[in-house]
Amino acid sequence: MASKAWPYNPFVFVRIAQIFFALVVIGLSGYIGSYIAAEDGVAPHYLSWSPWFCLATGICTLIGEGVLLVGFFTAPSFTTTAVVLSIDTCLFILWVVSLSVFADKNPLLPISCEIFDFDFPFCHATKADMAAIVFEFLVFLGSVAWAAIWFYRERSARETDVNVECGFASVHNADEIQEQQVPVSDISPATAISHSQEDSD
Repeated sequence: MASKAWPYNPFVFVRIAQIFFALVVIGLSGYIGSYIAAEDGVAPHYLSWSPWFCLATGICTLIGEGVLLVGFFTAPSFTTTAVVLSIDTCLFILWVVSLSVFADKNPLLPISCEIFDFDFPFCHATKADMAAIVFEFLVFLGSVAWAAIWFYRERSARETDVNVECGFASVHNADEIQEQQVPVSDISPATAISHSQEDSD
């Protein structure tokens, strides 16, 4: 049974897009990292660690979003707005760092592959990897914003329900108190005299 906390189509589409771009980044980053390791002294040394960081971020995305996607169908209680927002925010931070380090450590991005001495597959793979990282970053940016809005709406709805329930409880208690009060006109003279005598004693 799918979770009722999220709209079905947008939630599934976003997770599939995140997993797809993560797979692309994992494949391209693994190729770039292995090329640099095999061609030591030819490829720029400052690229040596940034592809592996992107690969690790992609693996974390596969695990996190895969768990959310499976939990959406099998364990709806796990895909609450707070859980989804937390996981997406953590992964978004990792993609921000991946985008920053890969762009900062990559001199091939503004240069045409035809005028560079490296092999064409390596150069094109680097540019394609950067594009996939940017697309993944944008998908996570929208996902975090959507999850934050959904989380805020859910919290606001809960607070409204609590306030309404408290209001109903206050009105109900006031009605009970009013029902328990006996009008003065309904008190008999004998009852009033007995109460006055008890007060004087």
